[in-house]
Amino acid sequence: MLFFGLQSFLYADPEEINFDLSGGSQSVFIVSNTDWSVTGKSSWINTNFTSGNGIKTVTISVGAYPTQRIGSITFSSNNLSIILLVSQGDYGQV
Repeated sequence: MLFFGLQSFLYADPEEINFDLSGGSQSVFIVSNTDWSVTGKSSWINTNFTSGNGIKTVTISVGAYPTQRIGSITFSSNNLSIILLVSQGDYGQV
């Protein structure tokens, strides 16, 4: 839903996450004043929601993996997109 004079916004917190090699799950808060959806993601990354609106807690999970890897999830809303960086292994901050 859009309100007169209010611009669309899309926000992710955090904008990057890191998993150790054993995998696991982490939460990301997606905030938008319009409908959003996952429009792209690396095949090894799983999410519990692929769309939503308002404030939604999205659980990101990855399986165990023997080496480092980097991927992403793209969230889109209208003409807005945000890319969440996902790393696994000893990358520290992406």
